[in-house]
Amino acid sequence: APLRLVDEVALMLALGAGLLDQLALPQIATLRDDLPAALTRDAAEAVATLAKTGSLSDATRASLIAAVTRLIETLAPPPKP
Repeated sequence: APLRLVDEVALMLALGAGLLDQLALPQIATLRDDLPAALTRDAAEAVATLAKTGSLSDATRASLIAAVTRLIETLAPPPKP
């Protein structure tokens, strides 16, 4: 299924922040599949704001990055010290 604009924005923010670097290729595919539901659940206000205004405020950006980070934490084991 095609991604929503907010899903694409969240992916680009995560890529830019290096958040996907810790994931293996199969985990990235899972992240892409799980991202819409995760954003709707964990960043509902940011999803609605971006859909309504089309603009990315600092608060919306932070909310999206936090939601993607939480999703990544469920997919990737913590790094070894």
